[in-house]
This record gives sequence, structure tokens and C-alpha cells, in this order.
Amino acid sequence: HFKDGDFVKKGDLLFTIDPRNFLSEVEKARGTLDESAAFLNLAKDTLKRNTPLFKNDYISALQFEQFYTDVEKYKAIIVQNQADLQNAETNLSYCYIHSPIDGKTSISDKDQGNLIIRLNQKPIATVNQINPIYVEFLAMEKYLPTIQKYALDNCLKVIVSPDDFKEDCHEGSLSILNNSVNQDTGQIKFRACFENCKKGLWPNQFVRVRLILTE
Repeated sequence: HFKDGDFVKKGDLLFTIDPRNFLSEVEKARGTLDESAAFLNLAKDTLKRNTPLFKNDYISALQFEQFYTDVEKYKAIIVQNQADLQNAETNLSYCYIHSPIDGKTSISDKDQGNLIIRLNQKPIATVNQINPIYVEFLAMEKYLPTIQKYALDNCLKVIVSPDDFKEDCHEGSLSILNNSVNQDTGQIKFRACFENCKKGLWPNQFVRVRLILTE
């Protein structure tokens, strides 16, 4: 439902997987639920009609208990049928793949008529968020106390450039300091957020980073 490379909004329909088998499962589950509801109504009416007869000793206690048991049985069956219907509706909903975020679609290798294999590890398409966009970078742990000192009461500015900071500089702010230091490298990861309204930064692009502590 999109052209490769389109910008899409959260909730936009991206793909439809042939839903006919799943629609039939929903209808089957709904029919079973309706059937059980009809049996429950009949069991309730039977119990209601026989209650006065039981009070006047026209039917045995065993018969009356059977009528009461039928009502409870169909109540339990309806609960099971409702769960089956909900499961069938959930499976049907997976036939309609919507975008979870605003973003730009990738080039997809799946077209109408292609077979989608269950448990396929390769995504049929990806949606990357462009704005805002995050830049992740590393710093040696020896700088951590200084960064924490200045980040305590301030929103630290971050400047990135794909080259040498002479042109195409983008300004954002530090948003996340990771909760641990990598013991193998002695580095800690940071994340900065950029509005990226002009889409100058691109997913998986390498950039140089400057974290401004103070001026």
C-alpha cells in the first residue's frame, strides 16, 4: 500500500497478507459462540420453567440439578468460545501490517503475489524515523565524571557534522547517558536527539560529534 521510499505516518497500512483463511476462522468462531449462546438461553428457560415444578415436588432433585448444571456448563463454554473468537480476530489482525511510527520506508523486495513464509527472519520492509533522529556516540570512562558534572543541571548541546564542522553542522541536545560502562572497551554510550527538520541526518550515517560541556 506504499511506494518504496515513501514517507508514511503512524498507523498507515503498509501490507495486506491474504486474509481469507483467517476470516473463515473468525466466522467459524463467531458461529460457535452464537450456537453456545442459543443453548445457554434454552438451558436458562428450561431451568426457569422447571423451578416451580421442583418446588412442588413434580420433578426430582437430580433432574433439577441437571438443568442447573446445563446453565453453568454453557456459561463456561461461552467463555471458551469468546477466547477462541478473540484469538481468531487477533490472527486476522496480523494480516494487516501498519506502520508503528512516522518515517521513511525502505526498498522492499516483496510485491503483490509473493509468498511470505512464517517465521521468516528477513523483514519485508523497514520504516526508519527521520525526524526527530538520534545520534549515538561513545566517550572514554575517564571523561564520565566531568560530563556528569555539567549534565546535572544543564541540557548539554551536541553538534554533529558529516565532515569537518565547517559546513553541514547540526545542533541537538544530549538526551540519554547509558546506565553502565562497557568493561571490554572502557567506554560509555551517549545518545543525542536532533529535530532534523531538513532531513540532513540519515539513519546509519557516520558523523563526527562534539559534546559541549560549557561556554
